[in-house]
Amino acid sequence: MARAAQKAQRPTAAVRPSAANTPDLSLGDESVQAIDKAGALTRLRTSGAFVVAEDGAAVSLRGVSVQGLDSCAPAAGRSVAQSIALDDAGVTQLTDLWGVNLIRLPIQASTLQAGTGPLSAHDLLAGVDDLAGRLADSNVYTLLAVRFPAPGPASAGPFPDPATGACLAQLATRYSETPSVLFELSVSAAPTDADWASAILALVGIMRQAHPASLLFVGDGRPTTNAGCPLLYSNGEPAPNLIYAVGIAPQTAYSPSDETALAAFSRGFPVVATDWASGTGQEFDRSAEAVAATFGRCGLGWAASSWNAAPRLVVDPTAANFAPTRWGSVVQRAMSAPRKLPLTMLLRDSD
Repeated sequence: MARAAQKAQRPTAAVRPSAANTPDLSLGDESVQAIDKAGALTRLRTSGAFVVAEDGAAVSLRGVSVQGLDSCAPAAGRSVAQSIALDDAGVTQLTDLWGVNLIRLPIQASTLQAGTGPLSAHDLLAGVDDLAGRLADSNVYTLLAVRFPAPGPASAGPFPDPATGACLAQLATRYSETPSVLFELSVSAAPTDADWASAILALVGIMRQAHPASLLFVGDGRPTTNAGCPLLYSNGEPAPNLIYAVGIAPQTAYSPSDETALAAFSRGFPVVATDWASGTGQEFDRSAEAVAATFGRCGLGWAASSWNAAPRLVVDPTAANFAPTRWGSVVQRAMSAPRKLPLTMLLRDSD
């Protein structure tokens, strides 16, 4: 009842399309009020191979990806959340029935600078602020998954370019006091793994200057961690508070050797499959269930794709048809699977 009361008290913020696409990401008074900073969600950090809350309790992140921020164009009187099928009914389904604790929102870095056309970058993020507040009310973290193009040759200039770097710094500052908003930094595979590592570390450095406590997901979309991982500082120490992101897609080849490498890496560092998708066909159930079992064995968190785009988890969330597809049924079963806990927690619970 308390959760329902929280939702009822938070009116949906309709977004007014703006003609001025200025990359101003400053957080205004309305947005400050939209994000619940006093909610139950605590700031997350990493501890060894685990993600933990402020009290040291392990947190297993399991959720879904929701597409549409890059093309968001809400009709008059509708919010950003409503335009991507995350209205109150959709959020209730995901939190109360599916049990998610993570909603992943992919967005291109260029959209953060230029907006979507109908919406300026400022108005788009005001809508994200409102959505993040609603999700925090339901004890769900928001993962802003920012995608960057692969870095070019050194002659092309620094990576990221100054405008993108400034935009990223503003984004980090915007949510520096909001524990419920997390960030994923994804860079397409660079010419070499060393180039990729350098590019990611540059982005991490920008984020950490503005938001030192930020928990960052890093990856390149491949089914195993990049050979440049773990990311190391110049003194040889691993960069702290990083979650390594992998992607499992229908067209992605996934072999036993991939699982072996993933299992070995995940024993020392936290790994989350932030883009887990599956296809259809005769081998669908077997392959999807096998990947879910791999996540369980390796203790991986994940975000299944997608709530509102193919491959759909439900029939049609925009029409409030929340019946799970075959793919959605696999994800629901994975959601209820046991979670891997640190040995120290298991020993403590047995006392």
